[in-house]
Amino acid sequence: EHPLTTGGWVCQCPAGLSTQGVAGPAACELNECEETCATCENDVCTAAEQDCKDPATGVSATGDWVCACHAPSTDTAVGAAVAMCTYDECSAAGGKCPAPQLCKDTHVQSYGNW
Repeated sequence: EHPLTTGGWVCQCPAGLSTQGVAGPAACELNECEETCATCENDVCTAAEQDCKDPATGVSATGDWVCACHAPSTDTAVGAAVAMCTYDECSAAGGKCPAPQLCKDTHVQSYGNW
C-alpha cells in the first residue's frame, strides 16, 4: 500500500504574474517594471535612460509605474518617461555664491556649470 500524501497541491498565479503557493494561496504580484511583464510598457523608462519603479505590485494596481531620472536629479513621471531630467545646482549646492551675489543655474540639464 502507498501512504496517502497531502499538501502537494499548489495555487498558481495567472500567466505573467510571479510566484505560486504550495498548499495555500499564492502572493500574485505584477511588477510593471520587470522585463517579463508582457502587458507592460516597461521599456519606456529604459529607452529614456531612466529607472523604472513600481510602487505597488498588487494585481489590481496597474498604470502606477514611475520613471525616475538618475541621481542627482529627482524628477519623476507616472506612466511615462520624464520629459527632461533637470538638476538645479544652486538649490543643491546651497547657493555657494558670496553675498550680495545670487546663484543662477542656466543649464539645469547638465552638471558643474552654475
